Amino acid sequence: MFNRRAKSFSTAAHGLKWHKFMLFCMLLGAIFNFLSAPIYIFFDLYGEHTERVYTIYPALAFFNVFMGLLSIGVAVFQLVVRNRLKNFYEVGPKLLLVNYAILIVTNLVSSIVPVILAPHYSEVVYIDYFALIFSLLAAIAEILINYFYYKKRKYMFTK
Repeated sequence: MFNRRAKSFSTAAHGLKWHKFMLFCMLLGAIFNFLSAPIYIFFDLYGEHTERVYTIYPALAFFNVFMGLLSIGVAVFQLVVRNRLKNFYEVGPKLLLVNYAILIVTNLVSSIVPVILAPHYSEVVYIDYFALIFSLLAAIAEILINYFYYKKRKYMFTK
């Protein structure tokens, strides 16, 4: 069934196409988070209203910097998870599920907290319910899919 190394498993019973796709997705997610961090920190998220919003609600500026730093942290975590999955570490699939849980929490926080911090600027600071619900449902689906996928392949992750 397998040779000495985890990478040389026979994939006749359980293919690894989804696994390779997940490795690619983790890399894309990390790149996206690294690229989105400066947008949170340095750019005008609220267009022409940014200066006025930050003057009235300075906590919102600090929150956006926090979200930028959090994006960097999530990107680093995604690279660690990708490495653990790629090298067939036993903890890799569990970290993947933790990654999706973190994404659920960050989506909720990044959508709800600005509305709480700047309640009177609903034309600029608002919740995009469709995007929020879609991203939450997608993350929950990913958790379920990956849980069952990696449960069947638990024997491959031995390091």
